[in-house]
Amino acid sequence: MIMDFHPIIVHFPVALLTLYAILEIFNLKILTRQIFYGRLKGTLVILGSLGALAALPTGKTAAEFQIGPLKSGSFVNLIQTHALWATIAAWIFSLLAAAYLIGWLKEKLPPIKGFGPLEKFIALIFWLPRLILKTPLKYLLALLGLISITITGALGGALVYGPNVDPLVKIIYRLLIK
Repeated sequence: MIMDFHPIIVHFPVALLTLYAILEIFNLKILTRQIFYGRLKGTLVILGSLGALAALPTGKTAAEFQIGPLKSGSFVNLIQTHALWATIAAWIFSLLAAAYLIGWLKEKLPPIKGFGPLEKFIALIFWLPRLILKTPLKYLLALLGLISITITGALGGALVYGPNVDPLVKIIYRLLIK
């Protein structure tokens, strides 16, 4: 018997990334004043992104296992759309995770001087945290990530329980599949 690891692996990053997005979008004053707040958000998005990247191949394996000769075109379309939105979510959150990680590295590393083109390339990479984390772009990316992970989850629910499992799944299914 082949075990489907996708449902086991996928829920951990979904929880971490959803919590990250909520904390990023809704800046509660009681939390933003805390020293650990930036590290907490960075840790959530980094761990969640790693988990999401690990979940993608398990989803591919689950899809290959599920798609058989008796499956209809709409089922295949549902799996492909679910995979597309999962990939979009993983990329969005990975970009945010990279910004946090590079920002932390920049804090720890001494200035890099005298390496010519390499120095310019490193300076460009070190510019990413400022571009994303110091501008409203982080809120937009967090919101888009939350939307994409919600769509992914709804389509996953439609795969497992059918498109009429709840009102949100039904709406997303009708918008994207039918």
